[in-house]
This record gives sequence, C-alpha cells and structure tokens, in this order.
Amino acid sequence: MTHSRPLPSPPDLKIQDYEALNSKYMIEQQQQKAMPLSPPLQPTALKTSPPSSPLPLINDLSQFHALDIIHDPGYCMFRIQLDKQNTAALCYLPTRCKNIVEFYHIEIPVAYRHQGLGDLLLYRAFQWAEKTQLLVIPTCPFVRKYLETRFPDQKSGDWSCIVLSETPNTS
Repeated sequence: MTHSRPLPSPPDLKIQDYEALNSKYMIEQQQQKAMPLSPPLQPTALKTSPPSSPLPLINDLSQFHALDIIHDPGYCMFRIQLDKQNTAALCYLPTRCKNIVEFYHIEIPVAYRHQGLGDLLLYRAFQWAEKTQLLVIPTCPFVRKYLETRFPDQKSGDWSCIVLSETPNTS
C-alpha cells in the first residue's frame, strides 16, 4: 500500500533574488576560470617506495600544523586546505555504538603525499577521539599501517582508544 502526498510547492523566489543569485554565481565562475592551473606532476617527483629514513615526528612536519586542521562534524571529517584547489581529509563514520567511530578513509592529493600530512590528520583525529572519550575502529589501510608502524606492541600511544570491532571484548 502506497501513501502518496502532493509534492510541496516550489519556493517563491522573486525575480530580483534570482537575478542576484545568478549574477553572484556567474562572478564566482569567472573568478575560478581566471585562476592559473597548477603545473602537471612530474613522474620523477613521485616516490614509489616508502622512505628508508625514520618517519618524521609531528613537530618536524612541513609548513602545516595541527591547528590548520578543521574538524567538520557535519561531514564527519578532519580536513586541511592545502592550497586553493587541494584539500586533504580523514573521513570517519559513527557506528551503531554511540561511543565508537570508524576511521575508514584518508585522502591526500598525489602532489602532497609523503610529507607527513596523513600523520598530522591522524594525530589531530586521535586527539579529538581521546578528548571526547570515543573509541576508534581503524578500517582504513593507511590508519592501520600508521598504528602498526608506530605502536607495534599495540599497548602504547594511540592504541588507548583503538578497538577492532563494535562488539565488546569478552575475554
């Protein structure tokens, strides 16, 4: 049995409002077209293997800082604006348990990889998780590798807020 309702009427826009919105949109589009394109990536600039030197500490990261990271709870992400066109982000999802979130994806533009941005995003995200007393399920391969590399004993550092599933540990 289907229940059908009439569709709501469209908003009552005045022609002046529409023209103002349209002209603002057109100006923004023209400004975006005027921005120069970034140069193409050079294949030699990309690293194909992980660095052989020890990974940098949080204090040694490039020009970005943990304070540059914005927590956007509406989109369930931590993001950092790298330049006018590029953003790096760590995405998370709430789970069925209200005190557990899942870190499921991290996205860093190719030109900005291997500079410690993923570590910086995770550092800030784990700070938030600990401050708000949330537990984290690390399903993103990058997050898992980060934890395994830095805390192989699974007992120190960021492991204090890590769980591997939503079910409580019964052992």
